[in-house]
Amino acid sequence: MHENTERLHAALAYDLKDTIEQRAVTCVSGPGAADAVRAALALTATGPHVEVTAPRGATTAGFARTLYTAFHLDVHHGPAPAERAAANRRIDAHLARRSTTLVVADAETLRRAVLQDLVGRWSRTPGPCALILTGTHRLRPALTAASLDTLVYLWHQLDDV
Repeated sequence: MHENTERLHAALAYDLKDTIEQRAVTCVSGPGAADAVRAALALTATGPHVEVTAPRGATTAGFARTLYTAFHLDVHHGPAPAERAAANRRIDAHLARRSTTLVVADAETLRRAVLQDLVGRWSRTPGPCALILTGTHRLRPALTAASLDTLVYLWHQLDDV
């Protein structure tokens, strides 16, 4: 592995471990952000994480179904309820009970309402949860446009390595 890449992964692992301990939201943007986060999380020994790729054009209800499936709630409770509020209650109950680190790849492609719902959910979750958003250089402007940039604990900008 390239020395710069090793250093990058170690620095990112340190930031992600801090994010998880603080139960916070961190954004990682730049070339290969999702892969870098995956490699850094492997170094942290902080336990399992759930990774989803942002479905382009998803509504808040559609993204709730994505989370419902990613957390395997369909295995325990059957298919996601048609009523979004019922699905959200199950997701919130899951997050309140379990230590959860969610990594959302390509987060800048999410609609503003979906970003607001997602970050809002994490900021009000009482459980030990962390949210890591990855994407391109468009991630920060997307969160700023959604008035969410002030809720981000750490910003990690990757440069070409």
